[in-house]
Formats: sequence, C-alpha cells, structure tokens
Amino acid sequence: MDVYGCTYADVSGYANLDLLPAGSGNPLIGVEIVKADVDNNDDAIQSTATSLIGNLFTVSFRNLEPGTEYKYRSFVTYGGITYYGNKFNALTTKKVVNIDSAVEVSEITHNSAVVNVSVQTEGVDPKDLAHVGLAWSVTRDDLFPNGGFESRKVSAQSVSDGVYSVALSNLFPGITYYYASFTEVGGVQVLSSVKEFTTLEIGAVDLGLSIKWAVCNVGADVPEGYGSYYAWGETEEKSDYYWDTYKYYLDDGDYEVKFQHIGFNISGTSYDVARVKWGGSWRMPTLDEIKELCNKCSWSWISLNGVNGYMVTGPNGNSIFLPAAGSRYRTEVYGRGSYGDYWSGTLSESNSLNACWIEFYCFDSGDWGWGCYSSASRSKGLTVRPVTE
Repeated sequence: MDVYGCTYADVSGYANLDLLPAGSGNPLIGVEIVKADVDNNDDAIQSTATSLIGNLFTVSFRNLEPGTEYKYRSFVTYGGITYYGNKFNALTTKKVVNIDSAVEVSEITHNSAVVNVSVQTEGVDPKDLAHVGLAWSVTRDDLFPNGGFESRKVSAQSVSDGVYSVALSNLFPGITYYYASFTEVGGVQVLSSVKEFTTLEIGAVDLGLSIKWAVCNVGADVPEGYGSYYAWGETEEKSDYYWDTYKYYLDDGDYEVKFQHIGFNISGTSYDVARVKWGGSWRMPTLDEIKELCNKCSWSWISLNGVNGYMVTGPNGNSIFLPAAGSRYRTEVYGRGSYGDYWSGTLSESNSLNACWIEFYCFDSGDWGWGCYSSASRSKGLTVRPVTE
C-alpha cells in the first residue's frame, strides 16, 4: 500500500525473482520515480529496497515537490543488467495547506509587538518536516508565498499545545505592519489571510524651543525608562564599551588611539541611532539644540515612578523627564540614579576622539547641576533622547 504526503512517498513494488537466471549474484531491487510530465527518465530518482518480504518490497522517497504528479515503476538490477516493470504507476503528492486557526497581536509598543498564533498541528505529517511561522512586512503586497517579507518560523512538531508566539522588535513607531501566519513544507509556503497592526506613536513634546523633544529615550517605552546605550555613531548595543571595541577605531599598530571620521554632525544620517531605530524625522539633537535645552529651560531634580532624573520645563510650560541612566564603560553601567549622560550628534571641535553631550548629576549631598560638554569619548555607551522638527 502506497503512503505519501507533501514531500515524501513510501511506495511498494513486486519483484518476481523466480524469473531471474541463476548464478549472477544478489539482485538489486528498487523503484524509480520521476515527474509525470517528463518525457524521459534521465531525471528519475531511484531508491533501493532494504528488505524483501516474499516478493513484496517498499522504498521511500524524500524531498519531493508538494502538489505534484509523479509516475514510478519497479526495477531489478541483476548480473549488470537492469530490468524495469512493464508499466508506470502514478501518485500526486499532497498540497501544502495552512494550518493556522487564529492570529492576534498583543503588547504593542512603539518599537515592538508580540504576535500569538494558535495552530492545529494534528494534521501535520512529521515526515514532511513542516514549519509554521509568521511573515510580516511594511508593505501588504510583499505578503505572498515565498515573497520578500521578513519572517520567523518554528518547527510545527515543537509547537506546544498548538500555540506559539513571535516577538517582533526594532519596529518603527507609528507604522502599520501587515502580517500572516504561514505553513512551509518542502520550500512551499501557504499564507493565512493578511492582517495588520500599527505601532504606537512616540510623543513629541513642544517645549517652546526650535525643535520638539521625544518623551522617552531610544530603547525605552516610558519617560522614566533608561533605554539603550550606544557608542557615538553606532546603532547597536554591545557587551563591552571601549576604544578597541568601537566600530570606528583605527588600529594602525602605533598604539595611539585613533577614530575614523564619520562627520562633524551625524544627526539624521545613517550613523544616527535615533534615525535608524525610529525612522521618520526622528534624529539625535545637535550641540546647539542641547545648549538650547540647557539654557532656555528650567531643570528640577525629581523621582518619577521611583526613577531619579531631571524634569526639564520649557518656556511654554511643557516638560520632559530625563532619567539618570548613567553611562556604559567597558562592561559596567556607572552612575545610574545619579548621573545622566546623553549624546548629541555633534563631534567635538577640540578633539576628534570625543563627541558633545549633555551631562547632569545630583549627589547625595544635594549638589546638582547640568551642562553641555565635549569631553565624552566616542567609545563610551550613552543614552539618546531624540528630537524632531
């Protein structure tokens, strides 16, 4: 009895060995299979039997194409001659069907979301090595089988109780994303109906200055969130912040620290982590814009939801909160709860190894202050508070 799925077939054959001449060694018995629309058998795949019960044997084929008609016939190789069965049998592999039953999105923030999928795995044949997963894109037209979408997948056999979740990160704020679950077997994908969700907008606060300031740091979801730490001009976090791990460090063998010049103002460029992570018109502030924040606003040291930092109030009475996130040096975070160090997009005029920043602090003694400085090594990990027009 023949058994087959989307990508495999176990087919049986009959070998009448009594008709073979004696004295030519052990016969090699098997089946060859080829697509039904092929005129010759040059591309046929052969599989040999490992056991014979009476005159019946079974062979297995893998890596067939889903939803495809094949023809096959038995053969015996004996004494250097191959004898083929006098007729072809036919089979058609199963089509790939989408096995998802429900897809919903939860935990939507401005840069992330969790997509939960409930699937029916009972009908998935383990021999087919099916995968299920999620496809998503910022363009609906990308969501077609084997399209140009981003995707994440998991083996259907490892799905627990028919449910899996996909955590999406590094999304852009205020952008509509289209998504669909898919089943993939043998390189063929079938998608569910396309749905959509929109990430949350990042609040832009008008302080009465030349630009608007974001309500939270890059990598944070709330005003008091510390967010992520970046070396100047880098757009990904890392475990160690030092000059020899800095992406733009130049090692010329003379033991002198030298950094590659990537621009005097990287605000709004491909080196700007705010632009890369948030997109749109978001960017790092320039030195002049952080000076404006320092000189035209009032600063008050407060604790917001248990997090220390400064409430910065603009000339028009609106405010933003800058948490004291400290900074990263080597593998440690220093000054969290006491210091706040924020990059600008402007390189130091006096030392190309440094970039300009806002630094503020408040000691246990009550001494506090803030200001705009140009003495931070570009290799340190600081937080970023974006601005927009």
